[in-house]
Amino acid sequence: MKIENSNNIIRIRFDGFLSCLFIKKPRAVDWPDCRGSVARYYACLPMNKWDRNCKIILKIESSKVQSIEDLKNSGFGLT
Repeated sequence: MKIENSNNIIRIRFDGFLSCLFIKKPRAVDWPDCRGSVARYYACLPMNKWDRNCKIILKIESSKVQSIEDLKNSGFGLT
């Protein structure tokens, strides 16, 4: 991706692992899960209290999923 005439307001940084979108300051970050899959994590910045709480709950609940049946019963909206 190439950004032209950004006046240093919009920038994209990539270090080979993490990519970050800046619009005056960091706004979004993307990185691989490092577990051998194509999964990626994505976060919008700045994170507020609701975002942080949601992230904690998702991490706890998703760690309990060990099978398709667990996923169906997890409350993630799959039927």
